[in-house]
Amino acid sequence: MTQLTLSISETAEALGISRRGVYVLAERSGLPTIKLGGRRLIRRADLERWLASQPVADDLATLTTGGQYV
Repeated sequence: MTQLTLSISETAEALGISRRGVYVLAERSGLPTIKLGGRRLIRRADLERWLASQPVADDLATLTTGGQYV
């Protein structure tokens, strides 16, 4: 059976970022988390949905430079 949730550490490893980076994404970028007992977890389906909704690098460059690539 596929694991339904990921810990902060597992999410960080999957994204290639630090644990703190995961917390920052949750606080500032709307990465959905749940609290189960004393643990903060990310549902695998929520992570996949959140990732799909994020702009790709070319889109991000366009958004941050007003359409002008630098």
